[in-house]
Order: sequence, then structure tokens, then C-alpha cells
Amino acid sequence: YLLIVDTQLLGVRQYHVGQTYQLIGTIAGVAAGELKPPADLFDDAQYSLDIVLSARVVKAVDGLDMAVYRKAVHAVRQFLESG
Repeated sequence: YLLIVDTQLLGVRQYHVGQTYQLIGTIAGVAAGELKPPADLFDDAQYSLDIVLSARVVKAVDGLDMAVYRKAVHAVRQFLESG
């Protein structure tokens, strides 16, 4: 699968290769033929474009301890499922 991130709602912003970002938004399915991967992505690859993230918030999270972040996300999910 190829995740397409739609950043139109974020305005003009520079993104840097190698930097880690957290994107928050809504996920929607894509109807067959509605979107096509960029022509210069990988010519030989076959992708199924089933998911588009319409980002509404972006935050640079370089330096974030990803192990601690994953534990926090897991704890929040468990809390939400329990109640």
C-alpha cells in the first residue's frame, strides 16, 4: 500500500528529508482510479492507493523517544477501549 498525505490544509511549509514528523488528520479511503501515484515515485512498483491522510496538524518530533511514545499511545488506546 501507498499512504498519500494530503498537506493542502497546512499551507506552505518546508519539509526536510530525515526529519521526523507527526501528522494528525483524517483518514479516508480512495475510490479506484481517483488518485494515481506520482509518475516519478517508482516506475516499476505497483501500488494500491487505498488510504489518504488529510493532515490538519504537523509537528516536527526529532529527538522524541519513540519507544516511550509507543508505550504512551498503547496506554491511551487501552484506556479508551476500557471505558
